[in-house]
Amino acid sequence: MKTLMRVTVVLWKLVPLILSFARDFHRYIFWGSGRSLTKEQHLQRARNLTNTLEYLGPTFIKLAQVLSARADVLPPTYIKELSTLQDKVNPEPTAVMRHLIQDELQRPLEEVFERFDEEPLAAASLGQVHRARYRGEEVVIKVLRPRVRELVNIDLQVVFAILTTLNFFISYSPFLRSLTTVIMEFRRVINEEMNFVLEARNVKMFQHNLQQEPFARIPKVYDAVSTSRIIVLEYLDGIKINQVAALEAAGIDIEETIRRLARLYIRQVMIDGLLHADPHPGNILVDREGKIIILDFGMVVRIDNFFKQHLIKYAVAIVHHDVDSMVHEMYELHLVEPGTNKAMLRELAELMLEIQEQGKLSKRKVQDMTNALMNAFYEFPFTLPSELVYIGRAASLIEGIGFIHDPWFDAVEVGRPIISEMGREILQEELGSNLLETLQKWTMQSYQTLTAFQDAIIKIDREQLRIRLYPADLQTLSTLTGTMTRRLLGGMMAMLIGLFACAHYLKTGDSFSLLVGVSICGVMFVILLLMPSRIVKPQQQKFLQRQLQMVTTEEGEMYKSFVITQMSAEERQKMEEEHRQKRASKPSS
Repeated sequence: MKTLMRVTVVLWKLVPLILSFARDFHRYIFWGSGRSLTKEQHLQRARNLTNTLEYLGPTFIKLAQVLSARADVLPPTYIKELSTLQDKVNPEPTAVMRHLIQDELQRPLEEVFERFDEEPLAAASLGQVHRARYRGEEVVIKVLRPRVRELVNIDLQVVFAILTTLNFFISYSPFLRSLTTVIMEFRRVINEEMNFVLEARNVKMFQHNLQQEPFARIPKVYDAVSTSRIIVLEYLDGIKINQVAALEAAGIDIEETIRRLARLYIRQVMIDGLLHADPHPGNILVDREGKIIILDFGMVVRIDNFFKQHLIKYAVAIVHHDVDSMVHEMYELHLVEPGTNKAMLRELAELMLEIQEQGKLSKRKVQDMTNALMNAFYEFPFTLPSELVYIGRAASLIEGIGFIHDPWFDAVEVGRPIISEMGREILQEELGSNLLETLQKWTMQSYQTLTAFQDAIIKIDREQLRIRLYPADLQTLSTLTGTMTRRLLGGMMAMLIGLFACAHYLKTGDSFSLLVGVSICGVMFVILLLMPSRIVKPQQQKFLQRQLQMVTTEEGEMYKSFVITQMSAEERQKMEEEHRQKRASKPSS
């Protein structure tokens, strides 16, 4: 009965929202053109979605956190609203948690811990944290909430049933594909997060991986009193990483702290292949010695060698301004749908490099480009691999802290020397310890390339070569064909008018009709000759160019810089004066 009631509540809350989104594609759900909503309507629906997910409890609160990082699934308005949803709920009664801990340890609480604080340190949707004392050491006890596993399983079954129905009735779309991928990834992540045995294993792996970084602190796990439902960790005290004023008051070097944090996450991505996937300020602290404390290893992403190598190649391509390699790595990293137009991607890559070059006018280029790309990801068939989503979350945290400390903070400038310093270790990781194996791989790739080239030549000789046209190419070809057809028909019409005028003159001798007919014919030919041969760009290409070129202009930079509101009046006046001087120094056209 409880299961049936839960399913009913979830469907009652979710179905109206799903139908509302479906009407954006088909006004009458299964037919009709899509409808367009105003900005205010989107904002109201985003708030309704946030309130609904919060009402439905733990599973959907965690799902909202995942969706708030997926620009390929939801537009920025919804992401902004979902990001306000905090994973904080009312704590369970302490008596319930004490009873649960005793059941797990099969002993009275007083026999295990010398002290147990009744007031919880934190209460989230999945777990609750209490401070205690174990064998003379200060510890924290993280306890999985009662019945939460059963609740999550029921909710996931309902969500997947809805997804199956949508995939059955709605034709293939990048949006639905991305949403399905996100939900599948979410199921994996939340099941791992509810298994504290896996979390304990993750903690030990990070201790091993980061032991070479003396400024990193990972809490110790107490295996003797940890199970799949409770985990006991060393208590580490520190200041939240985003509390810049408190860090400065404690004498912490903010710039050095940012460099250390960037180094830790670059190492996780480029070398270790194991990423701390929940990098919010509550999970990253700084102690009095300036060491960085990382907490909560329930969400961890493993980055395989293939993805890591292509991510490195993509970064190298950006550094060397190699547009072709950037486009190639976009496909390899599955950033774009297989059918995405390559010419459009080249233009996107060129505009990204252009922003990087013109960014010397303002250090806001990274945030501005991110905002533009977030619009593009939802609008068109791009996808975000889960690895990049979590990497992006870490980068956003580092950048946000930098902006609080320095309004002109440039994350690229911070990361470049770190990557250069770690370059040898990264290169060794990419090549691997077995040089012979690497050479064999390169040889096999060369052989496959030559074989493919030979196969293409054979098909050309047999007249069997097929060329695939992408949708955007077809749109361009259709535009060009339509222009040529209109010109041909216009020319034929002009000739017919001229011939008709000549025939009429020969039959009747009417000079005026001949003059009018020949004049009309001549004017039409002149118009056809002077008609511009402009090919209308596909919608995707125009959208990307409009979004990205906006942030390369000084006006775009000024408009998009939200940190201007955090500046003092003197800083703002100085920046505006520099802006006016740059405009005045430009030669007038």
